[in-house]
Amino acid sequence: MPNQMFTDVELRIMSIHVKSMGLVDKLLSESKFEIKVFSAVSDGVADHAFNMELNVMPVSEGGTISFGPAGYTIYRNRAGQIPRFLDAHIAVLEDDSDIRSTAKLMAQVRKTTAFGELTRTVAAAAANPLYAVGMNVAESLMDISIDVLKENKDDLWLRRFFSFNYNIEGYEGIAEFESDEVKITLQLFTG
Repeated sequence: MPNQMFTDVELRIMSIHVKSMGLVDKLLSESKFEIKVFSAVSDGVADHAFNMELNVMPVSEGGTISFGPAGYTIYRNRAGQIPRFLDAHIAVLEDDSDIRSTAKLMAQVRKTTAFGELTRTVAAAAANPLYAVGMNVAESLMDISIDVLKENKDDLWLRRFFSFNYNIEGYEGIAEFESDEVKITLQLFTG
């Protein structure tokens, strides 16, 4: 990579706008409910680590969750390691379950057969460099986690995958995604 004029890379949620409520909420005349924002970001750094976040946020119908001018950070690079790319998975779910943290979600995910298969595949790839994995671990973990959340009665409103790639000047990018229920805006910052 050319000499960059920055040392920090952050991916932030700038806003979430809920466009509609579910039928049950309307029937119960509830004006407020909660959503879950689940993200997994991989950065291609040598140790193949990735960041996962699960956040529960209160919102009212037609309401916008704004995180101010700085946004809400879902990824921050490790000191001294500027990634060549960021592959991000983001999902917004209507919160109907009792899972309120990434730790609690991961405890349920670890109990699944799919997670056991994923860990065996990753371990085989780490032990044998010639073993072709051919998968994105963050995406696979996101799939398993969303399945667990759906089993807990959460409704998936939006799920998207996107990438930011390093170019000659660094990074640039705003990602905006929309479904019938929700719109989310994310931005990549360097400093």
